[in-house]
This record gives sequence, structure tokens and C-alpha cells, in this order.
Amino acid sequence: MERLTHEERVLNERSYEDVLRRRRMMFACCLIAWLAVIILIAAMAIPKWEVLTFTNIDWEIVRVELGVWGEWRQTTNTSRPITEWIPHFPAPPAHLTRLAGEDLKHYYRAQAVIGIIGLVLLIATNLLAMYTFYHHRYTYKRLTAALYFVCTMCVLAAIEVLSNSVDEWNTTVVAKSQDETHWDYDAVRESGYAKYMAYSVVIICALSSLTFLYGSHKQKGENAATAEFEIEDRPIHMGRLMSVLRRGWKQVKEWDIRTEPLIFFLAACNSVKGIVTPSLSEAKMKRTYILPPGAKEKTFYNKKMVLWDQNYDYVNLPIACIIGVIYGGYSDHYGRKWPMLIGILSVVLDTAFRILIWHPETDWPLQWIFAAASLAGFLGDFLLTMSAINAYVTDQFPDKKTASLRMIVVSILFSLGQFGGSQLADWLLHFVSEINMLIIVEGVFVFSFFFGLFLIDNRIPAALPLQQEENPSLDEIVPPPKNVIEVAGRSFVSLWESVKIFFRPREGHRRLFLWLCFVANFLDQFVFGEEKGLIGTYTRLSPFNWDTHTYAQYKSWRPIVQIIGLFVGTLLFKKLFRLRDSLVITFAIASMGLCAVAIGLAHMTWVIFASLPVGSLHGLLNPLTYSFMSCLIEQNEIGKAFAVSSIAQKLAGIAQTAILQNIYTATVDWYMGFVWLLMGGITAIAVAIYAVVHVIAKREGIEPDP
Repeated sequence: MERLTHEERVLNERSYEDVLRRRRMMFACCLIAWLAVIILIAAMAIPKWEVLTFTNIDWEIVRVELGVWGEWRQTTNTSRPITEWIPHFPAPPAHLTRLAGEDLKHYYRAQAVIGIIGLVLLIATNLLAMYTFYHHRYTYKRLTAALYFVCTMCVLAAIEVLSNSVDEWNTTVVAKSQDETHWDYDAVRESGYAKYMAYSVVIICALSSLTFLYGSHKQKGENAATAEFEIEDRPIHMGRLMSVLRRGWKQVKEWDIRTEPLIFFLAACNSVKGIVTPSLSEAKMKRTYILPPGAKEKTFYNKKMVLWDQNYDYVNLPIACIIGVIYGGYSDHYGRKWPMLIGILSVVLDTAFRILIWHPETDWPLQWIFAAASLAGFLGDFLLTMSAINAYVTDQFPDKKTASLRMIVVSILFSLGQFGGSQLADWLLHFVSEINMLIIVEGVFVFSFFFGLFLIDNRIPAALPLQQEENPSLDEIVPPPKNVIEVAGRSFVSLWESVKIFFRPREGHRRLFLWLCFVANFLDQFVFGEEKGLIGTYTRLSPFNWDTHTYAQYKSWRPIVQIIGLFVGTLLFKKLFRLRDSLVITFAIASMGLCAVAIGLAHMTWVIFASLPVGSLHGLLNPLTYSFMSCLIEQNEIGKAFAVSSIAQKLAGIAQTAILQNIYTATVDWYMGFVWLLMGGITAIAVAIYAVVHVIAKREGIEPDP
């Protein structure tokens, strides 16, 4: 057959250039992945994953270089050093106390097996990656991406198992010597270069996974790069089962799922981060501050933890308030995607700073908290991401009823993510240290950023921006921005536009209700934000004395109860009784207030757990407030309104920091639950206000009929 020329083979020039770029990226990652095989073999062969130097009971200086297959042990006394090789297989020698544990051999066997599996799988995946350059079907590339991700997890698991074998040394020595004060191998261990080599393999495999996933774009019809690609990516008919699967997939595509997986990952990460934060913060305070004579240890360090939380908020929240409005106005003109990603980036950088501050090896001074707060504030913080996601969902579904239900779905997925993160944290705490868990969370945050970057499209709001509605010829007067300075200038202009929507004349009481939605979001963060942020610190005090595991269990039950509350509330109030959003918002606020009162009156752990079902309807507040707000404004004002609403939450954070947390530190010695009772009283006022809103909104027909 005559060979086709380039012009005859190419169907779509733009797709062809795109495929070339993606294939070059995949080829580069394939080469680096083969280098990772060599690095992993070397890392597994070199006994320098962990290096520990300590003094044994014979007053000898001992240096241990720990590896996968064994360890080099060097002892030094007055004479010359003595070096010996101690193998881990078939079992570590029992004459050394730290290696005499019954479970230690299982650690060594597990990390060796997982390491070998990861190595074999990496070689096989590299071969499959090479195969994808000869057979171009997209499913091969996606399978390669999935296998690279499995390789990432295998190598990461091997690192964690080997590192945690040192914790087993502590358990064994304490059990043998009955001395819990003089044996802490964690305090003297350092990461060796072999461990960093293994981490480099983790990074390479993760990068390769993302690259092959990015390169697995399906070539269809006239959008295919070449005829060869189009033929290889045609669907393969495999009978009735495949037909059913295709129909199911078509139905899933009709649901237009975009931001839902992202919100799940982010919620899970935030949950894990929130669980480990109190313990890591308390440990940092103990390393930083000396306990004054006569002071109660728990109360003293508890107040220091709250103080530094306040310092962070005082810097972060004012900046995030202004920046959030600017990004919100930008999103109305240019789409929601980039503000959403910038918000995720702020969380990535904030978590990185916290790791460096809290990690015992880096142990940066607490003053770096101010830098983290400033940077996260300028990037919009996590509330920017939530605001952008809410606006994105509203843009997807112009129908108010559908948008209301999808907002509830987003809230349910957020709660599911919190539950999954809490359960995972509770399980991982048996194997992984809290600081290492935070490092894993940082990796998932980075993954979420790339997920949003590659898999979420940037949808411009359907309606024209407000300025263009008022002046249809605005496109001729103000052309689209050509550089960063113009974009920044228009963003600052959008600051006034965002605030202006709250002052525009509106029909009936719509403007008043818009302000009350602002107040509802303010109260949501003021009360519930304080409850979420303070509960982990509050319960470390007597009589509760919670540890990280108990807090993880509480965080696990909380989203379960909220999901049940969301389902029951949606079915009961929205489907069965067909109540309007404004009335359900009233019930949600009341539920939140009763939960705070129950916590304030609690003197036993079970009462705090029992407060969860009392506050189960609170999850309806945020989505229904946004849904009710969308009934009050125009479609092209949604981004600005949601951004200003997120500003309300940030302002509430400032008020919560300046008022509630100071009240807590001032009254904790007098009556530790006083601040919770105060929050319950505040929500009672809000319930009364929204009851009036419901009556007037129903009379004026503001909301669509249920």
C-alpha cells in the first residue's frame, strides 16, 4: 500500500499539534521512569534509609544505618569502632533488645515484599508505556496512568512501613526495660539519602501517572489528529454488556459531573488536616514555650494554640476578604476555573508552611505562620475555591430547582469526603505519624490541583456581564485584556461592581433579603466556623482529655450524621412537605444553635457525640442559602454575590477570632462552655429574623413554587 503523505494523514491540524505535544511529554516521562527503576533498585540495595545515633546501656555510641535487607551497626567506645552487618532475614537477631519484638519481622517482610512488588510493577508499567507509542488506543494510556499511580502507592507504602519499624523498636525496648522515659529512637533518627531516592521515585511515578492521564485524550471523528488515531479509538462492540455499560456511561455524562470529585478530595484532605492539627500544634507549643511555675499545663498550652490561631486569622482574613471579591468579579467575566485553582494553590502553600513549622526536623519558628497567612490570603484561601465551585454549579444548571438539588449533592459529597478522610486518618494513625499524614495530605492537595487543571473546563457564564448589559457597545470601548496589568485593573474595577449589587434597587424586599443572606453566611462561619475550629482544642481539656484517635472518631461521625441530616432534610422538607428554601434555612440555623448549646452544657464525651444529631440539619444551610440568593439576583451577578458572600464568611472569621476566641480564653478558667452557650443565643436571634424572611418571601413570590 502506498505510504500516505503528512497532508493526507492529518485530519485536524490543531489536534495533531496537541497530540505531538502530549506524546513528547509522555516520552520524556517514560525515559525518566526507566531512570526511576535504576534509582529504586539502588535505594533498595543501599542500607541508608534511616540513620540513628544513640548511646546504649553499656555507654557505647551506636550508629545504625537502616535498610531494606538489613542494617549496618557501628559501636564506638574508648577503642576503635566495631562495625557489623545485621540481616533482617529470615528474622532479625533476638539478642538485641530493640530487634526482639515479635511484630518487627513482619514490618521488615512487608516493606521488602511491597518494595519488590513496586519494582516489578514499575518495570512492567514502563514496558506498557513503550507499547502505547506503537498502539495508540486511549485505554492503554489510561491503564498506564493507573499502574503508575499504583507504583507510587507501593513505593510510598514501603517508605512508611520501614520508617514505622523504628516505632516498633520503641515499643519493644519499653516493654523489655519497663522504662518509658529514656528510649525514644524517633528523637535521634535522620532520613538517609536512600529514603530520598525512594521519594524521588514516588514523585517520578506520580508525574508519569498525571502525564499519561493527560495524554489519553480520545480521538473522535473530525477532531481526531490522524486517521490512524481515529480508527484505533473507535468503540469496540462486545455485546449486550458493553451496550448496557455505554448507556450507563451516557447517563453519567448527562449528569454533567465536573466539580463533585474535586470537592470530595478537598473535603477529605481538610478533614485529615483538621484532625492532626491540634496534636501537632500542641507539640509545637511545648517545644517553643516553657511552662511557667504554678500554671496548668493543658490550659496554658491550650491558650497558646488559640493565640496562634488568632495570629493567623488576623493576618489572613483581611487580605482574603479583598482578594476574594476581586477574584469573584474576575470569574464573572472570564470563568470560574482559575479562581477555583488559585484557591486550591493557596491551600497547598499553607499546608507546606505548616509542615515546615510543625515537623520536628525542620522546626521553623512560629513566626513563619504570618508568611503562610499572608500568602494564603493573597491567593484567596479555601473559601475562594468553595465560592467558585458554588458559582460553577449554578452556571451549569440555570433551572433554580435543579441548581438547588445539585448544591445539596455538592454538600453531601463534601460531608462524604469529610467522613472518608476521618476514617482514613483514624486507620492510618496506627501506621503513620501525624506529620507524615500531613505530608500525604499535601500530595493529595497537589493532585487535586492538577485534577482541576486538566479535567475541569473553564465555562464562561452564559449571560453577559452586567456592564455589557447596561452598555451593549462596551466590547468596542473596552477590548478584552491583553496582559496581566489589564486583567488586574479590571479585577479592581470588579471590586466596586461586586459591592454595588447589594445597593442596586430591586423589586420588593429582594435587596433586604440579599443582605440577610449575607448575614446568614456571616452567622454560619461565625458560629459553625468557631465550633469546627475550636472543638479539637476545647476537647483536649479536662474532663474530656481527647487524643487524636478520639477526635478522629468524632470527625468520622460528624459527616455521617450531616449526610443523614441532608438526606432526611431534603426528602422530608423539599420532597415530602415541599417547603421553601427560606423556611428550611430557619430550621438549619436552629439546628446549629441547639448543637452549640449541647456542647456548652456537656461534661462528658458522650454528650458531645450526642450533640451531632441535634445539629444534623446544619448541612442544609450553606447550599440553600446560595440557592435562595440566586432567586434574588440576575444570572450575571451570581459570581459577584457568591464572592461577597464568601467575604461575609471571612469577616465572620475575623469577628470570631477577635470576639469569640478572646471570650473563650477569658472564660475557660471560669466556665469552659460559656462561649458555646453564647453562640446558641446568637443563632436564636438569626432564627427569628429568617422566620420573618420566609413569611415575606412567600407573600411576594420570590422563590419558585416547590
